[in-house]
Amino acid sequence: MKYKQSLRKGIVNLFRVSVVFLVALVAGGAILLARESRASIAGTVTDPSGSVVAAAKLQLTNVDTGVSFQAASNDVGQYRFLFVNPGKYKLTTEMAGFRTFVRDGIQLQVSQTATIDIVLQVGSQAESVTVGAEAPLLEAEKADRGLVINNRNVVELPLNTRSPIMLATLTPGIQTIGTTLDLNPFSNSGISSWSVNGSNSKTTDVLLDGAPNNAVYNQENTVAYVPPIEAVQEFKVMTSTYDAQYGRSGGGTVNISLKSGTNSLHGSGYEFLKRTGLNANTFADNAKGNPRQGNALNQYGFTLGGPVYMPKLYNGKDKTFFFFAYEGYGEDIFRANESVGSAPTASQRKGDFSRTFDNKGALMPIYDPLSTRLSGSGYIRDQFAGNVIPANRINPVGSKVANIYPEANSSTPGSTDWQNNYYFAANMGRFDFQNYTARIDHSFSSRQRMYGRWIYNNFVQGRITNGISGLGANERTGGKRNDGIVIDSVTMVSPSAILNMRVSLTRWVEDIFLPLSAPARTVSSSRASTRRLCSPT
Repeated sequence: MKYKQSLRKGIVNLFRVSVVFLVALVAGGAILLARESRASIAGTVTDPSGSVVAAAKLQLTNVDTGVSFQAASNDVGQYRFLFVNPGKYKLTTEMAGFRTFVRDGIQLQVSQTATIDIVLQVGSQAESVTVGAEAPLLEAEKADRGLVINNRNVVELPLNTRSPIMLATLTPGIQTIGTTLDLNPFSNSGISSWSVNGSNSKTTDVLLDGAPNNAVYNQENTVAYVPPIEAVQEFKVMTSTYDAQYGRSGGGTVNISLKSGTNSLHGSGYEFLKRTGLNANTFADNAKGNPRQGNALNQYGFTLGGPVYMPKLYNGKDKTFFFFAYEGYGEDIFRANESVGSAPTASQRKGDFSRTFDNKGALMPIYDPLSTRLSGSGYIRDQFAGNVIPANRINPVGSKVANIYPEANSSTPGSTDWQNNYYFAANMGRFDFQNYTARIDHSFSSRQRMYGRWIYNNFVQGRITNGISGLGANERTGGKRNDGIVIDSVTMVSPSAILNMRVSLTRWVEDIFLPLSAPARTVSSSRASTRRLCSPT
């Protein structure tokens, strides 16, 4: 009677909860940030003589969403805008007795602290002075070094398996340690194998919208959630001298900012595929006349974002925005090392080891366990006559188990009889991966705003790792799941204080199953028995 039993190879279940309460004091010129991915703007307002201007009114407006933030210069003319999402902005400054100052085309990047000093011109407020963003923004308050991978690079640069985090290798000082087989969006370990400025591999901290995005796999630090490329706004790779807020890392920090909705309804759709018929054949398969082997891959998805709008009920323009992304990944993969196995010869299946020689041409003797006897201080055994196990000594069940092995379909002429005796099969594995991202942003007023973000992915695999189908197969099934949420609120308590509260949860689970049949286990036992048979003691 056949039966199967599932053996759980390993389970990794990680919960990570992060709660941040942050009060930023603006009046004193100090700023405290906690693992922040958003940008900020700071500067000093002065008049043409260089004297500071206090109580000037400033308004920062997101060009794409219409959401505005307000601030005022303090007694020494300083102002700050904190917790600003990356994007395009316009800065307006007003003060009685001065012309209105307008700075257009401000492009803020992830984790950027931009400095914009403002010089007001004497005149009527009805008049305005507009300055275009011709020069790059300066960062005078931080000394971190790294590279910002902007949205254009994320979307347009070619990427095998479209894992956006691999673009981090464009940063000077980063070297990839992993193999090309482990760079899929669900291969958390492979895409975490970097060395930053010579540091140990897998010591990089990964943040997603400022929240922790790490897991522990095989007792090593790895990235937990890998977003679809189309959902990434941009990310920054910090390699050295970064702020204390990123101090948990021993080898750099990757800070990823996901997209959010705008006042315009926008979306995208895509499909990337690979087919075996489009691949070149290998040299070895060409030499043997074998057909091409390869992967059949479908990677597809879509994004959709815009204002929340419910006819006759709610119009979220300039207030409430949504963004959603989905990606599916299906791959039939051929791995040569999982499509070959060493098979016993027809004689060995019958107990005949008379032609089983080692590499030196010496016969590998098979001893009779029933002939074991005491000789001096130890035990000895007798070799089977002719190195052949008699047919009446072979258990019928063991004979059936031996026949589970398929017949060899490849051998090397002139080699030792039982060596280079292989079974090759067109063994294809299957990978299925689903990936979801959703985000809602809402602005209650210029003094309060919040957002919520949900992520989820699920990976399932089905593979045979020993090239043998049927009862003798060594199957590898199961997969990984990752989900998480972030809720973040920013409130202007007063012109000199801003309260930021954030709670995040990340859950990462890996279940790997190796269903083994009873005969397959018996094969393992028979191998151990064979080793004992080859020992004279």
